[in-house]
Amino acid sequence: MLGPWGNRIYRYALAPVFVGGALLLSELLHGSIPYSATYLFLAAVVATGWLGRRGPGMIAAVLAPLVLDYYFFPPLYTWGFSAEAQPYVLPFLLSALAVAWIN
Repeated sequence: MLGPWGNRIYRYALAPVFVGGALLLSELLHGSIPYSATYLFLAAVVATGWLGRRGPGMIAAVLAPLVLDYYFFPPLYTWGFSAEAQPYVLPFLLSALAVAWIN
């Protein structure tokens, strides 16, 4: 009953919802489980690509490393990809493409 635009809006809303959920869980687990933030953000990208398909998955694949770099890699709270975050960008993009292709 939502029509084609309503369904599309909900699919694209998955990207910020899942990435935001990964951020909240990462904040809780960051001190007790090493590298938990990276795995949670990767899971958010995979879930978004699986449920939302290609477009939302690619948005999550770009949004997740930005948020991960902003909150967890030094220098903290700066925009852009720092040298520490650059190796994580390719796996995020590849996982989003793989899940979207399988879906």
